[in-house]
Amino acid sequence: MAKLHEDPPGPALIHPPAATPEDLAKYKADNKLKFMLTGKLGEAANELPGVFGRRNSHYLTDDGKPETRISPYSQSLKTYSDASTFKALHDDLVKTMRDEFSESLNKANDPDRWGYQGNKLTEEVGKLDFRTEPNYQAQLERRNILERLARQDADTVWPPHDRPLVRDRLAGQTNAVDGVLGLLQGDGVHPAHDGIVVGETHQNASSWGYLKDNMRGLKEAGVDTVYIEALRDESAQRDLDAFLKPGGEMSARLEKLVSAYDKQWKSPAGAGLHETLHAAKANGVRVRAIDGYAARTPNSGADMYQQRARLMNSYAHDVIARDREGQSGKYVVITGASHALQHTSMRPDQPIHGLADMLGVPPVRLNTPGGDEAFGYHPSNNLRLGLLEPTAANGHVMPGADAQQGNNPPPGNHPDANAAEQHHQDHQNQDNADFIDPAGLGNPPHDGAAPQHEQQPLHEQQPSHERESVQHEDGGPRHPASEGRPFDVEGGLKHPSEHEVKQLQDAVPHNADGTPQRHPDPLAGDWVKKLNGDGPGGPGRANNCADAALSLVDTYDGHPTVAAPRVEDNSAGEKGGRARIEQALGGKFEHLGKGQAGHDKLAQTLLDSGHGSQAVIITRDGEGRTHAWNAMNHNGRIVYADPQLGRTSETPLYQGEGGLFAVPLTPDRAPCTRPPRRPPPETTSRDRAPTGSRTPPCSVLGRTSGPATHRAPPSTPGPRSTPATPRSSSTRAAPSTRRWCPKRCRRSARPSTGSCTTPVSSCGTTGCPWTSPTASGSGCPD
Repeated sequence: MAKLHEDPPGPALIHPPAATPEDLAKYKADNKLKFMLTGKLGEAANELPGVFGRRNSHYLTDDGKPETRISPYSQSLKTYSDASTFKALHDDLVKTMRDEFSESLNKANDPDRWGYQGNKLTEEVGKLDFRTEPNYQAQLERRNILERLARQDADTVWPPHDRPLVRDRLAGQTNAVDGVLGLLQGDGVHPAHDGIVVGETHQNASSWGYLKDNMRGLKEAGVDTVYIEALRDESAQRDLDAFLKPGGEMSARLEKLVSAYDKQWKSPAGAGLHETLHAAKANGVRVRAIDGYAARTPNSGADMYQQRARLMNSYAHDVIARDREGQSGKYVVITGASHALQHTSMRPDQPIHGLADMLGVPPVRLNTPGGDEAFGYHPSNNLRLGLLEPTAANGHVMPGADAQQGNNPPPGNHPDANAAEQHHQDHQNQDNADFIDPAGLGNPPHDGAAPQHEQQPLHEQQPSHERESVQHEDGGPRHPASEGRPFDVEGGLKHPSEHEVKQLQDAVPHNADGTPQRHPDPLAGDWVKKLNGDGPGGPGRANNCADAALSLVDTYDGHPTVAAPRVEDNSAGEKGGRARIEQALGGKFEHLGKGQAGHDKLAQTLLDSGHGSQAVIITRDGEGRTHAWNAMNHNGRIVYADPQLGRTSETPLYQGEGGLFAVPLTPDRAPCTRPPRRPPPETTSRDRAPTGSRTPPCSVLGRTSGPATHRAPPSTPGPRSTPATPRSSSTRAAPSTRRWCPKRCRRSARPSTGSCTTPVSSCGTTGCPWTSPTASGSGCPD
């Protein structure tokens, strides 16, 4: 995931562009005797300091190179900054070169060249040179990682905050300082919150003056960090960190980025972002940038601002959630009102979750004493804190909101930025398991995109204990799920590094004898985050979800196994990945339905199977893209995990609106859907478990249960009953009271014509959903 927040290396624009190495050689030959800059290139060079004939910016890249330079020797302009940062640092230079950029696109016969404006124009020119391709490929990968993250966040059920309690707490405030402290500290009636999200209209905002005047009081109240949308992490955080250190100074680059923001959004004189940063430094408060170029606004489209809100919210949430790990203090988030809390989108079934919703803290704004949104600088006594009401993505109040809000265009990444290069595969929404191989992060796979190869059963794994055959006493598998990895073949996998293997081995909990625990708690520690090496930002780790899912199966079964990266750094899923999962687990994917109904069926199956049961899931979203991930029953609660992203949750991570498929496994890692080891006796009573099996049998994948968060029922009834005492990971689950529903009862009971006549008694007990034949064949088993 680190790659999502990194500035890609390599140049982002070279002008004049060379489409091929041959074109570059010809340009050099034609200009080898020129040592003077002329035309627009010469005018633009005047915007940069001169060094030995060259014109280099005094802003440096992470590796110490001039961020932008114009050379008379190469007769070219080169910048390492993305289009948005390039404009912020060199606005006059960009304006000077705009006509030249347009002419280059004209020469390249770009069919959309007349529609490009602002940052989009600069970015498209940057793509014309072959030397910038690595930079734009990395930017595209960042965007694809964010798209996956945003889809996951959209499917997540975020716990609501208690708006009436927040409103009640704010009712007694004397000023905005009192309001903030009341929310952060709480009292006997109102809870103390970890932070607040201040939604603002960026133009002439009052938030900076409020922070500047009250930074010391916020620090004394426990605030250790201010998160700001005003700056982007990949372009500003390094300089921010250096400035905020004791004795640190604001770099020329950061000074320029901050002044460009204050100028663009007309911050109040003496009370803007610049003064806020100095106040934070003086009081020892950290400042984190939460915006990123990957979350930039698409260039066009009726929902361009809504797409911006969707992407930026997920990007910012990822920054804040990762930064809060290990932090015990309070925090304040300053962002646009359209990012603060959930609002509608152009698709009513897909609301855009706000940062306050995702963080579980109150969304507020600064008001005048009369209740209107405050603009410009106000002394703190003239400000009040108001509960922010739901807004649409463009800042308009939704119907039913309590107060009017102003329009709120997003800052930083503006409408002239580039849209994501998304490539969608059209799939039929068939209700069976004949779906494309899951890829994971990155672009959805195209037909024929994955290399064709015959998968070979190569057995070279990681440490020897991971290769040992295992036979559990209850009939589990004799081999690791990760066995048969297609190492070192076209379209296959590469071996994990020794470092990756060791960090997982160190992360998983161990027994007293030093062996890895079986069925470790997926919500404890960080072992799930170590399953995919250093995360999906690494080469080949953004589209290896099939192997990551199998690695989690082995690791949860007590055999730590690091997911292997893909050989090619592309977005296609592993060829034959679905078939390999089925072969490794010994069961076929079953279609459970779509959305929550499918998750309920799977959760009930795992709850019936007892502690330690698990499943590999493949979900298909509404656009046909598929992804493999996992679910586990850990001590009576269903925990979901995406080992590729390193994320866990007690609610489903992906909705699966296009279909949900699963291979559930018993606590001994045998497939739930396997037939009984011995045929059921030929009697009219099927109410006992298959002979010879001591594994708690899974119920048929046809039952449903209720809520999205699934837990085992309490040991005693009643609203205040105490849940059953959890078992340790080394304790075997007690046999389930459910009974195996014989496959012959499910499949052969349907007559060729007429009604379903199989007696209830021959179809088992409550473990089988087909206990009541209906008057017509429609109610018979499938």
